[in-house]
Amino acid sequence: MKTDLVVSAYIFNQDKVLLIHHKKLNLWLPVGGHIDKDETPDEAILREIKEETPLLSILHMQTAKRQSRNKKRRAQQRRMVHKRRLKTRKSANGRQTHSTKSV
Repeated sequence: MKTDLVVSAYIFNQDKVLLIHHKKLNLWLPVGGHIDKDETPDEAILREIKEETPLLSILHMQTAKRQSRNKKRRAQQRRMVHKRRLKTRKSANGRQTHSTKSV
């Protein structure tokens, strides 16, 4: 008897679950399929999600947008830090005093 290994993923969005219509069985099933030879279950489910849905493309786009926003935010924060320079000057009694200057 041949044993086939399969994977499936229940993908939730708030109170909804994504199901795919299986044409041969005429059933609504979670995303999934057979694990190919020399493939890990993790690799198989990602491949199945990519084959059966546009979700990975959407997730990659959202991740890229988020990373771009975070990169811009970090650059802006670095610019703000650089704009605030610590000025050191000596007071009349010879002690050093510090003040910040926003540019």
